[in-house]
Amino acid sequence: MAVDERYRNRGIGSEMLKELERVAREKGAKYIVLEARENAVNFYLKNGYVMVKKSFLLFDSIQHYRMMKRL
Repeated sequence: MAVDERYRNRGIGSEMLKELERVAREKGAKYIVLEARENAVNFYLKNGYVMVKKSFLLFDSIQHYRMMKRL
């Protein structure tokens, strides 16, 4: 998931995430697990996700982290 740089810091990403979580709950999901690149970790932490573990390195330079949220 990404928001164009021109539209960041307006709550758009958080609203998209809330809607995704709503649909997931509606479909019976108990939690969401995702892989976040390093520069997105704080966004997910602010939205109630917890870091599970260091995940993978994309292109040998972009660290990703597994994150999870119980719904």
